[in-house]
Amino acid sequence: MTRADGKAARQPMRVDLLELLQKRAVHHPTSITSFEAAGNGLRISVKGYAWWLGNEDYYTSRTMSLVFEEIGEGFVYLPIAFDDRSDEALEDFEVTLLANHAWAHPPIFAIYGNAPLPDPLALHAKVHDYLRTSNASKGASDFLNACDTLAGFVQITSRRSYLAAQGPEAIRQIVCQEMEAQGVSFAVLDQKAYRMAHLLVRLDGAFFTCERAFAEFDED
Repeated sequence: MTRADGKAARQPMRVDLLELLQKRAVHHPTSITSFEAAGNGLRISVKGYAWWLGNEDYYTSRTMSLVFEEIGEGFVYLPIAFDDRSDEALEDFEVTLLANHAWAHPPIFAIYGNAPLPDPLALHAKVHDYLRTSNASKGASDFLNACDTLAGFVQITSRRSYLAAQGPEAIRQIVCQEMEAQGVSFAVLDQKAYRMAHLLVRLDGAFFTCERAFAEFDED
């Protein structure tokens, strides 16, 4: 690409976002100016104090793009760019290895009950407590069947045969241990067709998985 004066335009520096966040802490003011989604990718434009450069000039505003490729599971809550905390838009931003979050692993197990569950609320509480202590971005309803409401889960688990839950190994252990403790026989179906993504991205309550994440910015 060339500029109007005929000189070659400088390409922005592109660095691994996981490595950048391990070296540089996010500082404010930092605001999100735009989102751009294309295919299964996402680009978030950021403006503010250039923490990504290690710059200590708090009065110089710079721009940067956060680029995410091959996005998988999750969601992005777009209004975060325009809320009352817009100059702290990256306050809760993090990029981590998905492998480090057991609750976010692929839901390769399906657990079926073969008899009514005497105390379904106890099972719900066990899953809920695990997710809360794990600081998970998912709730019990993401794993327990018909659990959009507790009444729905209670109704499902009162049957002689039912799908109790679907989830990764961490959820399988909790569900199976509780069903065994309640004297309910069960069967586990191993669905190993799922592929684990590389990264987990969290931003102001939103989360998604992706294969690659980069930061793009000018060095000067």
